[in-house]
Amino acid sequence: MIDKLEVASKQSFVPAFFVALVYAGLEDNDHAFSWLEKAYQERFNRLAYLKVLALWDPIRSDPRFADLLGRVGIPVNSLEANWLIVRHAHCSSSVLLDSYEGADFA
Repeated sequence: MIDKLEVASKQSFVPAFFVALVYAGLEDNDHAFSWLEKAYQERFNRLAYLKVLALWDPIRSDPRFADLLGRVGIPVNSLEANWLIVRHAHCSSSVLLDSYEGADFA
């Protein structure tokens, strides 16, 4: 499968994000991060979900993951990160969350 994706990526646009995802599933961190870097250069919008998608669990403990989160603009370990996740999941109630100070969303 990975061979087909790499060949296809040379002939037409294949988002690097998806190639990275396959490598992450194979726990091939070096290739996964190489392709994630390409996805970052492409400014691929799904990078915004790196922190919340369980599909990235196999490479989450690698220090390069936290570095990428930071470059994408995703807080790594903070109340702000939890607030963003809750806000995304409950967009219709985000006004209430915005006004609630001192909330513990963990």
